[in-house]
Amino acid sequence: MIPAGWGRALAPWRGDAAPMAAQRPQSEVLTINFVRVEQGHVNGTLAPYADPQTGERLITTFTGEFEGEHITGTYTTRLASGDTQTGRWTVQRK
Repeated sequence: MIPAGWGRALAPWRGDAAPMAAQRPQSEVLTINFVRVEQGHVNGTLAPYADPQTGERLITTFTGEFEGEHITGTYTTRLASGDTQTGRWTVQRK
């Protein structure tokens, strides 16, 4: 995952909250802990990963709909503060 305007990939959460800005940017695979696909719908949960600005632990759940060669959906990210952020995502089969 590369957030719009961030310019680098997110990294898995490693149990510390060290600011990410001091670390050298590098791509890493984020893990999907759970995914269910059923009758054209998909939902799941990502393994915890690090907030790219603070290094705090984030947890994201997602839902989506199959539309031909695309899947589009929404996600909700729970921040360390307990607040949530939501957004949209899309993926296309290549």
